[in-house]
Formats: sequence, structure tokens, C-alpha cells
Amino acid sequence: MVQVWKNGKAMVEEDQIALFESESRTVINIYLLKSRLFFDGGYYDHSLSEITGKKIENFSYYSDQLEVTYRLGRIMQMTGKKDKAINYFEMTIKNGLSSRYYFAANSALMLGLIYEEEKQKNKAELYFKKCLSIKHEQYKNSIDQKALAGLDRIKSMN
Repeated sequence: MVQVWKNGKAMVEEDQIALFESESRTVINIYLLKSRLFFDGGYYDHSLSEITGKKIENFSYYSDQLEVTYRLGRIMQMTGKKDKAINYFEMTIKNGLSSRYYFAANSALMLGLIYEEEKQKNKAELYFKKCLSIKHEQYKNSIDQKALAGLDRIKSMN
């Protein structure tokens, strides 16, 4: 993190997030870091085990608490448990609507994708638009572009 802070250049959104995290000087939650890495590698059961069964004290920062519900939603989505995913994404939106973090906006995007896949055009449109309306700083361009692409796709749904 010190190297990011001293030498980092914010050229793409991922760089901007790394710089943001290094400047905030908060310690990264080890459980969430491991969960993220397992998730990104496709090890959803391992990702889940890193964050379930932990006490709320293990996630003392607001951003960590938002990430827990978001990450649980993503895990449930990727393991085919759509109803649970929907609940976690809705919880993340409710709790993170006014935050600067990307979790609420990306949760709305994921809900739009879920409903698009289920051919529920109205709900998909609602969540893609909700995604675009949420003010956040992280991954703004890529999340918004995905929501706009979703709106374009559902226009052609029968």
C-alpha cells in the first residue's frame, strides 16, 4: 500500500481504487481479502467460508459491512441461489445507497442482470436505472456502461 501511495498512477479505475484504498490508510480486512481472491478464482465455497460465521466485530468498518452483504450476494448469484442473491443485493442497496463505495450500484446492476436473464423486463429496467441513479465514486464508468448496455439489451426484448 505504501508503494501504491508513493509511486501509483491512477490511469484506470482499478488503479484509482488502489490509490483510494492506500490514501485512506485503513487496514484491509483479511477475511474480505481472502474472500475476494477466492471468489475471483472461482472458489465460491472457500469465498463463502471466509466471511460466514464471523462476528460483526470482524467487520467493524462500514465499507466492510457493505462488502460482506455484496460478496454474499455475488457468491449466491454464482452458485445459482438467486433468491438469496436477490436478498443480499437488496440489503446492500438499502444500506449503501448513500455511500461512495460501489457495492450498492453494482448490486443494482447485478439485480438488473438477474431479472434480464429471467426475462422480467420491467424489473431489469428498474434496477439498471437504479444503478445509474446511485452516486458513487468507485468503478463508476464501468458500472454505468454495463447498466446502459443492459438497458439497450432489454429494449429489444419481446
